[in-house]
Amino acid sequence: MLNMDEEFSIVEMVKDDILRILCEKGRKASLNNIKEEIRASSPFILKAIKELKEKNLIQTKQDSLELTEEGRINAKDILKRHLFLEDYFKRSGNEKEADRKADILEHYISEEVARNIKILSTLKEGGIPLPKSRLNDIDFIVDITTTNNELFERMVSIGISPGEKIILTNCFSHGVVIKIDNSKVFLDKKIAEKIKVVKP
Repeated sequence: MLNMDEEFSIVEMVKDDILRILCEKGRKASLNNIKEEIRASSPFILKAIKELKEKNLIQTKQDSLELTEEGRINAKDILKRHLFLEDYFKRSGNEKEADRKADILEHYISEEVARNIKILSTLKEGGIPLPKSRLNDIDFIVDITTTNNELFERMVSIGISPGEKIILTNCFSHGVVIKIDNSKVFLDKKIAEKIKVVKP
């Protein structure tokens, strides 16, 4: 059972996804179309639609959803952020993988992390695997090279995402200990090797 914060967080993500999808589709889409594209259960989607209507960001017409003028402005910002992240991930993966990573990451990152990703996008190098970084140096995560979306989402949900600062504090034969956002986390060596980092 989800607590109130988790439920609120899912509904907020679904709201952003609905606005972005409507913007991508030219302001209008069927409810079935929306449900096909969003990985959430119907109750969350319906709650998100209700809240978007209450805020006058969308309107419903028969079995379709349409952006209002205010909704279009909000949706453009969300889409712009998504497309930027998608372009960033296309550097190291295919288009479908880049789109999925952008879908996941756009819901978790702060404005500061988004700015860091913009800086990282100007770099030519792809970074080095985290275990090869120097101990106690501050690095930026430049990429997480996995095609496993569940692993990527788990890592992002605990703060391990491109644009975040990370410190390698210990390195063992079977794993590493990192410090991220004042929290220490142990990572298996195979997972740690998927995290690419660069010096700030």
